[in-house]
This record gives sequence, structure tokens and C-alpha cells, in this order.
Amino acid sequence: MVIKWVNRYVEWFLILFILLFSAGCDLSQVEHGKGNPMAFHELLTTDLSKADRVEIQFSDGTRVSVSDPKTMDEMISQLEEVKVKEKESVESVGVGSLYYMDFMERENRLGVRYGNTEVTVNGKEYIPVKDEAKKLDQTIIEIGREKNPELLSGVK
Repeated sequence: MVIKWVNRYVEWFLILFILLFSAGCDLSQVEHGKGNPMAFHELLTTDLSKADRVEIQFSDGTRVSVSDPKTMDEMISQLEEVKVKEKESVESVGVGSLYYMDFMERENRLGVRYGNTEVTVNGKEYIPVKDEAKKLDQTIIEIGREKNPELLSGVK
């Protein structure tokens, strides 16, 4: 009687475990950060159109300075639509960053640093929501590849 009850208990436990595990195992759906996603432009207290250039640093050491107004407007427009979530205090979001960019007015950073894994606005850190940031990431990589065609060759 006891063995039958234990077998039934183990059977239900395994079924429940498998169901819960399979429901939560889609790693592509994991979202980092806390709270609900918010549009990047909601965080801005600085007018990015005041920037006279955007300095981009890629993980391989390539540096690109963008000062063309049309290109900068396209970048800012895409950036403002990216959604971000507040970063957990000790959260790790991946192996490393592909790039980060700073918005500059003369020699001063305008309080905004955007990277493909982390965003800083006036000292507060956020995480970009990946699906929302794909278009901007692709634009930044294309800009870098104009200077260095081999840039991030493993990234499409």
C-alpha cells in the first residue's frame, strides 16, 4: 500500500515538474530587468538633438565618430523608440557588449550612454529589450562596417 502511494506521488511530482520545466524553459523569452518596459524617450531629460556627434566604441576596439546630421537624426529616432527595463542591482545580462555609444556636445557627454547590453541615463542603468532594439543595433553595426568591413564578422 505504501509503495503504491509513493509511486503515485513520484509519478505526479514528475508530471508536474516536467510541465513546469517545459513552460519556463524557452530561453529566448527570458527578459532581464525589473518592472515593465518603457520607451527610452520617456527617460530622457536631455535633448539629444543638441549633440554635435555620436562616439561609438565597438568591442574589437574600432571607434567611429558620427557627425552627419541626417545619420544622427536616424540614430536618435530609432533610439527613442527602443524599450528598456530598469536594471537589477547586480544583474548580469550576457557575456559582453558589442558596442556602446555616447552622445557628445563639444567635449561633454550628454548624460546618455547606449550599449547593446546596457543603457545609462543620468547615472541610472537600464537594460534594452532585445526585440525592440534589433533595428538600432543593426544600424550601429552597419555604420561601423562602413569604416571596418570586417567588424563583428560573426554578427549578422
